[in-house]
Amino acid sequence: MALGITILAAQAAKVPAPLASAEAYYQKGDCQKVIETLSTYVRSQPSGEAPYLLLSECSMRLSRDEDAIRALRDGVKVNPKSSILKLSLGQALFRKDPSSAEAGELLRLASLAAPKDPESRHYYAQWAYLNNRDEICARNEIEALRTPGLVDLARLQMLTLLGMCQSRLGQASAARISFEAARQINLRSPQFDAASAYQHLRFLTVDGEKGEIGALIDEVLQRSPNFGPARLERAKSFDRAKNATKAIEEAKRALEGEGNDLAMIRAAHLLLAKNYFALGETQKAEEEQKWVESHVTPAR
Repeated sequence: MALGITILAAQAAKVPAPLASAEAYYQKGDCQKVIETLSTYVRSQPSGEAPYLLLSECSMRLSRDEDAIRALRDGVKVNPKSSILKLSLGQALFRKDPSSAEAGELLRLASLAAPKDPESRHYYAQWAYLNNRDEICARNEIEALRTPGLVDLARLQMLTLLGMCQSRLGQASAARISFEAARQINLRSPQFDAASAYQHLRFLTVDGEKGEIGALIDEVLQRSPNFGPARLERAKSFDRAKNATKAIEEAKRALEGEGNDLAMIRAAHLLLAKNYFALGETQKAEEEQKWVESHVTPAR
């Protein structure tokens, strides 16, 4: 009865009945029914963004990523001027393959179609950074940051990525300003973003002084004591100071921590091998070296 009323109301409002039914199923959390309802409906190539976005969203929720991409492709074909469908398709392709040229082009077109939409610009900037288009990255993040009313989390992410792009462009002064602005937001946020702070730390290891590097490491670990990458940076500082015992202690804590990738884990084992050798603990050093040799970091 309730569904029948929904359909009648939809017809009165000139909303196609299949779309109204699908939206009702979506509100109930029944994505399988949404897909069953809309899969037939979209074969008629209806205009409008809603059926394609809804079908794609539910397909992704059920881990049917290829079906989601197919729905968005169909939507763009039928609605070639839709910036939101281009953005959604670009995002989906970007998640699947960050190097996708098609994803980059779709995100570029979405940012051009909606130049005041910070999300479009930020996604395009992310694609640009990962594909070594740093000028495009910086330009789009600067424009995105001009949007009034951005929440702190969005500004934090944008400023961090902007600093990363400016750093690779050799714009050290500008990057320092961006990272510091991100840091100030991070410090006042209820949920500290250790990954953002680590990008600032990486920048300082090239363009900073020992004192400010150490201070930032302390700041990160005070708020995220189990953040492995910051522990690794502290281990490296002890290694440079020839304090093998402390370097080993921090490298072990780095391996036990969170947020590490294979390259960081491998670097920690290398540090352990080096400092065990320095302390004359040959057997432990050789065990670490064997681990390193059996875990080669994939080429990028």
